[in-house]
Amino acid sequence: MLKTRVKTYPNKVFEQEIRNQKLTCQALWQIKGPKNTAIDWITCYYIAPLTVIHFGYDEGGWDIHIGSEHIDRKSTIDDLLERIKTLRQTAAA
Repeated sequence: MLKTRVKTYPNKVFEQEIRNQKLTCQALWQIKGPKNTAIDWITCYYIAPLTVIHFGYDEGGWDIHIGSEHIDRKSTIDDLLERIKTLRQTAAA
């Protein structure tokens, strides 16, 4: 019997929800998640003015990572450090 690979495509729920809000959502790139992880697909979207990395999971659900809106190195790093500080304070509370 001939073995064939079935190509699966990521769930479009996140993308459709953004479009339902009348926002433009453009997929910039998309890759299959790493083997031996629960990540099914990783997609990079441009939802003006933000770049968003979307991790879709095998069992449903997702995580979103939003890029910095700063364009210079110092401001980007300062923004990152402030976000980390805030997250650590929230986790410690």
